[in-house]
Amino acid sequence: MNPAANTATNQARRRSQRVLMQVRVRIRGTDAQGKPFEEETDTLAINAHGALIALKSRITSGSKLKMQHKMTEEEQDCNVVFLGPVRDEKAEIGLEFSAPR
Repeated sequence: MNPAANTATNQARRRSQRVLMQVRVRIRGTDAQGKPFEEETDTLAINAHGALIALKSRITSGSKLKMQHKMTEEEQDCNVVFLGPVRDEKAEIGLEFSAPR
């Protein structure tokens, strides 16, 4: 597989431009063991359709979460669409918003 071709394909599929931006958010939902959790974290990247975050809580792909912007307190329903690598005890999690923002 050609990594450069894969990157070009991913960029062509992206629905909106990704911006590397740290925004303080609160994530709420149910973890992989079915227990409710709430965790504050920062976004790593955002776009109109979703966000990439780092999360200590262990969750499963397809989980439904709520993300709240800490400054504006605006809340958004999200679906977990990507489970990435763990770094410093936090996993990279890709979220898709229920409606574009």
